[in-house]
Amino acid sequence: MHIVKIENIYLTHGAIDWVLTFYAPDLVSAKRFVEETFARFSKYLQEYTLVETLVPVRKQGLKNPRIKDLVQFM
Repeated sequence: MHIVKIENIYLTHGAIDWVLTFYAPDLVSAKRFVEETFARFSKYLQEYTLVETLVPVRKQGLKNPRIKDLVQFM
């Protein structure tokens, strides 16, 4: 079992009502977490989208000091 760490939970207004940001050790763990969360809250949710962060440009207000090095991977 791989542990997923939830970073933020946002309730929003608009096309997206709920945003969870989390860390997962791999994509399989992330997909499992999203599917289990969706199943648990399916009474309130219609659909979900899993979006993977490739390069964080800013995190907690701080600019990524290696952004120029990381852009080559995009």
